[in-house]
Amino acid sequence: TVWLVLKDKPVSLLQTFHHFGAPWDVYLAIVLKNEGMWIFVSFNSFIHTVMYTYFSFTAAGIRVPAKPLITVLQICQFVFGFILVYPYYNVPCYKESQAMMFSWVYNYAYVGGVLALFLHFFYQDNFTRKTRKDAPPIQGAVPREKKPKVT
Repeated sequence: TVWLVLKDKPVSLLQTFHHFGAPWDVYLAIVLKNEGMWIFVSFNSFIHTVMYTYFSFTAAGIRVPAKPLITVLQICQFVFGFILVYPYYNVPCYKESQAMMFSWVYNYAYVGGVLALFLHFFYQDNFTRKTRKDAPPIQGAVPREKKPKVT
């Protein structure tokens, strides 16, 4: 997101929501020693490694047709994370701690929001655009003002 802002590119609601909520999610995991949240953190680290490898290739001019696959992997990480983290709801030390339950609920609400935004992005990016040049900007993207070039 920082790179997009620095390059005067639009920043989507998905990127803003994800990068605002993730630090709070990790903060709660660290402060409360919430083991369940590390499932999401581990999955997300793997996906970001794949994603930044893809970005490196495209920045070097190497076209890799993996963008839809990466988005599917991102969606899968959230679904599998939900499945694996849900049982923590019934762990006695979680149920007995209001802070732990808040962390669990926050994680589900935050990741649920990110999942909904990714599903929306995937649908728009793969099923609604006719051509790249004629495609409207992704809904929720905030256009940045162009700065005048200094010559």
